[in-house]
Amino acid sequence: LNRMVTVSDAKKVMNAWQMVLSCIAMFVLAFLYEVLKTYRERFAESVRQRSFQTIQDNVSGQQVRSHMVSQVDAVLQTLLQALSFTLAYVLMLVVMTYNIYIFLAVILGDAVGYYLTLNLRPTVSSTDADHCH
Repeated sequence: LNRMVTVSDAKKVMNAWQMVLSCIAMFVLAFLYEVLKTYRERFAESVRQRSFQTIQDNVSGQQVRSHMVSQVDAVLQTLLQALSFTLAYVLMLVVMTYNIYIFLAVILGDAVGYYLTLNLRPTVSSTDADHCH
């Protein structure tokens, strides 16, 4: 419990209260990761729904559905992905301190975040295979 090092030598846990606060902070970060992931999925779904347009094909004369994502939506999706990816790697580095209390705080934060956002997720998720982060 004493002198646990998190992420870098600059952040050393010296007493039980610091450990409790560190665990709470990691729980909140893991919870926010799931909230961010849910928001990213919902935003991607809304972009997908808005980006389909029906246009007239000049060659065949038939109606064709076209998929165009605006630059603003593409940039926002990219930023959300980068933030989610960064947060996932920060959590991974924290777990790699091999402290069981921190590990459990991250797992519980992620589980609670997933549970509370489960009904907010789109039915077809673009990140269903997103298990590495």
